[in-house]
Amino acid sequence: MNLTAIMPVKDRAEVAASARSLLAACPGLSALLICDGGSTQPQCCAALRMLAQEPGVQVLRRPQTGFNKAELLNDGLQAARSEWVLLTDADILWSAAAIAALWPVARSPRTVATIATVQETLPTTATCPRRRYTYQLAWDNGVQVIAIVTEPEMATAARPGCGLLCARRATLLALGGYKHILTGWGWEDRDLLLRAELCGERWLTAGTVQHCSHSDVWRNQFTADSPTATRDQNIVRSLRSLEQGQFWGDLIPTDTQLATPLAPVRITWPPELGQI
Repeated sequence: MNLTAIMPVKDRAEVAASARSLLAACPGLSALLICDGGSTQPQCCAALRMLAQEPGVQVLRRPQTGFNKAELLNDGLQAARSEWVLLTDADILWSAAAIAALWPVARSPRTVATIATVQETLPTTATCPRRRYTYQLAWDNGVQVIAIVTEPEMATAARPGCGLLCARRATLLALGGYKHILTGWGWEDRDLLLRAELCGERWLTAGTVQHCSHSDVWRNQFTADSPTATRDQNIVRSLRSLEQGQFWGDLIPTDTQLATPLAPVRITWPPELGQI
């Protein structure tokens, strides 16, 4: 398949089940790169030692203060050598059906594909009823208008899989990968998709995976802020950087020409985010 999977992690023992599900679902993987941000939790460290013995699995040690998912994803993109990459979280359970649905969509011209639906293993998990934001793009007299809107609710115990992404590695390099200013939980995935669309790529979705449900304690365990707070702060950081013409991430490619935004942008904000 010429496909490398990239999985950032720090102190999450679920990485063992997630990695094994992916290896079983996608036996044609070129490699699985697990980017470890400096785990110290005994169960997670034991899982990483075990996974490092698996053929095709590499554990990249990238110690961090806190947890910056964008940095770890960029480390994986830089280390990957295959034409295609699959980006996944360390608590996702993959299936052959999910790969079979996502892979052909990702191979469509100028397309970034993400998982359509993430099913929670626990229907009562805190993340499902949380208000979510997405973006809408429209043209107005040669300007691309970015509107931040509330995302429609999905079925019980389900949510979008925007961060579970498959695309050409060259496409993500051309976008500069992820932005390191987006710290804590939330929006680093939407920011990448937004920048891709501003540069003329399509965002399509397909497939369903499971998420090992957990409390918000694990979602932002390295910061005192709530997941909603970091998500909202990251939305503002993302859009302010776009207003300043910062369309690319922090991974500066040496072998890929940078993509070019199709037009200037204008942003419309929900009132509650405009106060941040």
